[in-house]
Amino acid sequence: MNPFYNHTSGVPVSQSRGVSSSIRAELDLVGAGFDTTNTAINLKAPSASPALTGTPTAPTAAPLTSTTQVATTEFATLAVGVETTRAIAAEALKAPLASPTFTGTVTLPATGSGSTEAVRKDYADGLVFAAVLPAQTGNAGKYITTDGTTASWQVPPAIATFNQINYGGM
Repeated sequence: MNPFYNHTSGVPVSQSRGVSSSIRAELDLVGAGFDTTNTAINLKAPSASPALTGTPTAPTAAPLTSTTQVATTEFATLAVGVETTRAIAAEALKAPLASPTFTGTVTLPATGSGSTEAVRKDYADGLVFAAVLPAQTGNAGKYITTDGTTASWQVPPAIATFNQINYGGM
């Protein structure tokens, strides 16, 4: 109820006694205007936390804009497109995990931790030869032989024969 249009009794002013018919007609128009305005206001969303219906529209911000403005679906689509393009470009600069081919200078740790990490060739070679070769102390002039499983130091045959003849063996 509109307090400007109705008396507290609920009777429209236009039906009140003692008011001229022209005033009553004007008051009826004013009351109808209030009713129309109230109806229109009731169809509006509140300013605080509005629940919009239908298909609301808003201006579309530039991709990756970082503000508190409303984001449209077009903005979200453009932002995803920009990020997808960036990710594809970044992935093109990386080697695949399976059988990578590296370019440039690859830097690895000098020593490994015993796990499956990559190490430099000089470190790996040192591990292989240190584990397989017998001690080198006292083996000057000898050569290494192997039966495919173990390695040992041997005196060359000509020197062995010479030593046996001249020195009684070695």
